Amino acid sequence: MSLLLVIDTSARPFEVALGRVGACLYSARAAAMTPNKQDLAAMVTEALRASGQSLRDLQGIAVNIGPGALGSVRSGVSFANALAYSLGVPVHPVTSFELMGFAAAAAQDRPVLCTARASDGQAYLGVFAAGRLSFMTFGALDALAPATVADLDRVAIAGDHRAALCTLLRNREVIDSGVDRGTAATYLQWAATGAGEARAFPEVATPITEDSALLRDAAELLR
Repeated sequence: MSLLLVIDTSARPFEVALGRVGACLYSARAAAMTPNKQDLAAMVTEALRASGQSLRDLQGIAVNIGPGALGSVRSGVSFANALAYSLGVPVHPVTSFELMGFAAAAAQDRPVLCTARASDGQAYLGVFAAGRLSFMTFGALDALAPATVADLDRVAIAGDHRAALCTLLRNREVIDSGVDRGTAATYLQWAATGAGEARAFPEVATPITEDSALLRDAAELLR
């Protein structure tokens, strides 16, 4: 199976994992000793060294495109795109909500409402159900959270706003998954389900921002 490098950029410190679909060979989070977690190049070098692999062995690079700390996401995605281009391998973009949603759904057999902080008190929201991210949106948490799960009686929550969501969604059966975020290694497990899609070389991954085309118009949810 293809050897994949996975880069999680959604928050500092960065995190990397190395493995094949369904099998993690190295995780910076699990490693006892890791290099400077602000230095992606050093982290990738350590992952390859510890796994007995080389850059020539990589056949794809998966990268978290957000939502998350935008500066970190942009720099991490740029690094992943540049490395993939230099090696002539495809990029596998994955969202923060797919990683955290998959991690939360593994313990809770119900849809997962995922959230991430944004600027000016706003939030990103997404629903992960049946093994995939059904949609994402952006706006005011207090208005959008109830609208996002309007058709769901039972929901698990994950991400940055779990305490607030327990209050906002008190009229529903809500379970706090305890999941703040996914991990780089989570991607390898999620991809084993057949999820995810690679961008054929030389296409690139694009960070999620407030203007991203991947986001559903909040006005549609609030009508």
